[in-house]
Amino acid sequence: MTTSVIYGRYVLGMKAGEQVLLRDHYVYVNGTSIEAVTPDAPAAGTPVVRYEHSLVTPGFVNVHAHCIRGGLFRGIADDLEMEPWVPKLVYTILLPLTALAAKELTAEELRAVTALGMIDLVRGGTTTVLDMWHHGQEIFFDVAKDIGLRTVGAPFIMSSSNARIGPDGYPVWDFGNDGHAQLAKSIALFKARDEGREGLAQVAIGPHATDTCLPELLRDCRKAADDLDCLVTTHFAQTPQELALLRTRYGMGAAEYARDTGLLGERVVLAHAGCATDAELGELAATGTHVANCAYSFAREGMNFPYARFAKAGINTAIGTDSIGMDIVSELRINGLLSKQYFGKAHFGTAHELMRAATLNGGKALNRPDLGRLEAGAKADLLVFDLRKPHLQPVFDPIKNLVWKGNGADMAFAMIHGKPVVKDGRLLTMDEEKVMETAAAGARKIWKIAEERGILPAMPA
Repeated sequence: MTTSVIYGRYVLGMKAGEQVLLRDHYVYVNGTSIEAVTPDAPAAGTPVVRYEHSLVTPGFVNVHAHCIRGGLFRGIADDLEMEPWVPKLVYTILLPLTALAAKELTAEELRAVTALGMIDLVRGGTTTVLDMWHHGQEIFFDVAKDIGLRTVGAPFIMSSSNARIGPDGYPVWDFGNDGHAQLAKSIALFKARDEGREGLAQVAIGPHATDTCLPELLRDCRKAADDLDCLVTTHFAQTPQELALLRTRYGMGAAEYARDTGLLGERVVLAHAGCATDAELGELAATGTHVANCAYSFAREGMNFPYARFAKAGINTAIGTDSIGMDIVSELRINGLLSKQYFGKAHFGTAHELMRAATLNGGKALNRPDLGRLEAGAKADLLVFDLRKPHLQPVFDPIKNLVWKGNGADMAFAMIHGKPVVKDGRLLTMDEEKVMETAAAGARKIWKIAEERGILPAMPA
């Protein structure tokens, strides 16, 4: 029995494997899947989710995020003057704050901080997220279930500990902690919590990065993922310091090291890859390796890792939000502008390309051909944007209007796995006010301890 019908003045549907804009169509949902996308109206009296000036799109597939960190680090990293920026941010601020949070947050505060990040994701249009977090934060899956968010969880696995910045400004690690124990935890987590394609929760193997994992650990991570038939995801070629370490320690470039340790292939999602050479990007493309592009996260430090560079290399490039901004529409606009600036051409990073990256490409990266598309048989994950707004009218091309003029706040309705989670712009599944209050109290507690220990400067009055 059909359970839901959604009307769209514009529907981003499918034809011959490609996305096409359909005018005045209905999306019929049966249970957790789409039954049909058709111009045929339902029988008289059938309830219809209807916004007269609506654009219906697939739900966004966000292939790299750290939602637990989103609220804890909000407003801290922006505009900081330090060099080298990423290593100092990660090893003198983010990792120490993460360690404090693991120790000092109560269970209620951790739940609220996690929920805040997920609510931010959903309100930004994410219906599926591949998220990396630390072992000990398995509450991630419980909170996601309460909110109704589709997730792929990839807890960090690391060979290094006591990460810090050396006197030359380069990161220093103490290698040798038991990363294999963390891998064993991830394998056990997969067996306990992975629900497969018919559920909302999946588990991936998540070695932290090429520079924080020893080669034997990376190889064993890949073997475990092959045995479990799941994805591998890791940070890759995100800083010059990372590449220098690989050269010094192993005598290899980033792609060569990835190939040697099993981090290339169709079941691998590499986050960032912005410091890879053009030749290395060609190797990623040739092996079918996917890239999670998070341009906004790096643009704030003055680095341009644009979508169009990876797409031009032939790589299946999908979109992630990292932990800086969870609004996918804003991420697409920033990414498009950076792509145009990088190549000096207006036709690079078009709105329609970017929309495919956030939907179809994301589903492909996660090996989920049932995600990121509106057609019969796909999962019923969809968004309805209300275009009846001064900044979105009049409409010549609704995709261009949304990407270049819109934002997540224009989303009126969201459905995940056949269930409404946002209606009339209001989250249906959780008390946002309570979440914000508890999460803010937890974050301020961590910031205060960090200030006392010299990790953060004094908070503004």
